Amino acid sequence: MHRGALHFGACLLALTLCTRAFAHGVPPDAYAILSHDAEGPRAVSLSAGVALRRAAQRYQFVCPMAWNDQFASPVAALADGTIVVGATDGLMLLSEAGTLRVHPDPAAIGRSSDLVRSPRGVFSLRTTPEGSEVLAIDAQTVRVLWKDTKSLYSLAALDDELVLLRVNGTMLEQVTIAAADGAELERQMAVVDLPVDYVFARANAGAAYALVVHRNGTVALGSLRMNTFTKLADGELSIAGPLSSANGTLLAVDGKLTQLVGGQATPLADDHNVVCLVEYDGLTYACDTDGITRLSGQALGEPLFRFGWLVAPDLAGVPEGEERFLCNSQWQDLRFDIQLLMPDGVPADASTAGSGVDAQPPGAALATGGVGAAAGGVSAAAGGAAAAGSGAAAVVPSQQPREGGTSCAMLPNRSAPRAADAYALGLVVALAVVRCRRRR
Repeated sequence: MHRGALHFGACLLALTLCTRAFAHGVPPDAYAILSHDAEGPRAVSLSAGVALRRAAQRYQFVCPMAWNDQFASPVAALADGTIVVGATDGLMLLSEAGTLRVHPDPAAIGRSSDLVRSPRGVFSLRTTPEGSEVLAIDAQTVRVLWKDTKSLYSLAALDDELVLLRVNGTMLEQVTIAAADGAELERQMAVVDLPVDYVFARANAGAAYALVVHRNGTVALGSLRMNTFTKLADGELSIAGPLSSANGTLLAVDGKLTQLVGGQATPLADDHNVVCLVEYDGLTYACDTDGITRLSGQALGEPLFRFGWLVAPDLAGVPEGEERFLCNSQWQDLRFDIQLLMPDGVPADASTAGSGVDAQPPGAALATGGVGAAAGGVSAAAGGAAAAGSGAAAVVPSQQPREGGTSCAMLPNRSAPRAADAYALGLVVALAVVRCRRRR
């Protein structure tokens, strides 16, 4: 390889790192705690799948390919901890032990756009040829609770009610139904000041809210009552919350924890990048860059979940062949994304955690090229040790092109870069990561 080309590539990579070119298209986030006990979260919803607790500070990653999807699906937990997965092919049930099965009710076939849990159970919103419908779900049956001729976008749960939202241009529509029998209780419509691409339903302290995403990329949070949209806050990128507290209402506007009192938003002295604020079953928490943290008053406290606590998926539960290969790719992509954000908090490598070996400590380096695997009929690359075995996680072969990911495959019959050039490339990348972290 020509040295100039290598140095040009290093500069290009440095710029790419600052634009956060994540393998999954979005930075890795913890979305919600699905179930918990006195020891902490038992299951966590992630932007790239699900995490199931195996021990203190040890969570096993469940890849979307386990239910034959490329991307994460909506999830919610039943009262016994069983996780309902809104897979593309239909509803599936994931046990906390990691066992996955198709929901037994034929009515479960079809993709869900949203899943929520309430004191009344788990509910799903899905689009049909006739419009939309809401399903009430338990481990054995699925029943249609409500239907509409329009395509509804999002679903939120109050104690005894469900709230649905849709948008058409600048017109918001909110429908409230009874969670017990699906009776329509209220329908509100309001005009907002800017065209809207999408709207998300939210609920807090018995009240419904709407987070609208404008076509120009900005967001606004408000409530829809008496056919009027009352705005609470504006954001450039994101708004988390609202969450009621003893001192008022908490939001996180563009990642900054903010207190809302009397319609006035005041940023708090907190340096975390907060992407969710939730009160669930007596547990109040915030999602941040590192994972999920307990919320104590107006400050983030002890960690409840960290990305560095993740270990590799159990590939024995994924069908052999392409599905197993792609599941491992999803795991490696997630580790790559985490390393971009948190170089000191990379989870354990698949080559150790998946084979029953204790996880690497947080901060362990990612495995480099040259390690091969025999998985799903793919031959191990020359010069690499095979990692296939009983439930062992397979490392992507060094000369096998990767599907569904953005990591580069090593091309055969190419000369390796000189040691000095490789050192220069590593130095540029390291400086780029430091520079990007300082920008945040």
